[in-house]
Amino acid sequence: MIENLENTAKGSFEIFNENNELIVMKLSNAKDEPCTLPKNIIRELVHLYICLEGSISVEITKQHYSFPLKEDTSTLIFIKDFRPELKFNMQPNTKVIGIYISVDRLHSLFSQDASQSPVFDNIGMGKRIIETATNKADVREVAYQLFQKDLSETYQAIYVKGKLLELLSAFFYVANNGNTEQCPYIANEESAAKIKKAKTIIISNLVEAPSLNDLAKMVGLNVRALKEGFKTLYGKPVFTYLFHYRMEEAKKMLELGTLNVSEIAPLVGYSSSSHFITAFKRKYGVTPKQILR
Repeated sequence: MIENLENTAKGSFEIFNENNELIVMKLSNAKDEPCTLPKNIIRELVHLYICLEGSISVEITKQHYSFPLKEDTSTLIFIKDFRPELKFNMQPNTKVIGIYISVDRLHSLFSQDASQSPVFDNIGMGKRIIETATNKADVREVAYQLFQKDLSETYQAIYVKGKLLELLSAFFYVANNGNTEQCPYIANEESAAKIKKAKTIIISNLVEAPSLNDLAKMVGLNVRALKEGFKTLYGKPVFTYLFHYRMEEAKKMLELGTLNVSEIAPLVGYSSSSHFITAFKRKYGVTPKQILR
């Protein structure tokens, strides 16, 4: 069980808990400065952290361990007979999925053959595990879906459990497949680098973002590969991602209170204040002036 959740980071909360054996957390920092989120875990669990954006360090305070995670990496942690006090030190604009699962529950999700893999075998023997890896395409996609999807309480549990099975399957398959020639994700790494470059380009050009055709040429992909790859990597189409990023930046500016609506609109790519107001309300359900008050 996770206790003592101090919600100093916007959007950080538990989205699923099944008998304290399977817990899923969204960890995010939407602020402009770093923040710290403390937690206590009162039973022995396997930890899996998937960093989607930004960077975070997982600090195990009493053991003086600290595990940094950068964007697009994951860390699997298991320490037997250890109920840690944790601190998550998150940089601005960080998004992380945290998964906590009991050893028995983790084993029950896989066939008996899976217990022969190094990770499962080491967990069963009580060996300490601290493994970091680059997120692969399937892991990214499902983690983004878990992070972004907000459902009613009626449907939340079944959705999270289904996506969690999908994510764990992808994660452990990638982590334990030593034959890189047959791994289906290795071939996508060059494309993934180009898609990350596309994201950097669009968020660096909020005022006048390039067209999809121009963006594809700039990163060396065809339009279809860019569209499909971007959605896989970031969970949204290119310009949907850009829309949400623009609105998030606009909200930060409004909260600072130094600029008015007509000054902010062109800074995030809107030549018309009325179009900006309409877009902002669609995103947040309130007008920009309501944020300014």
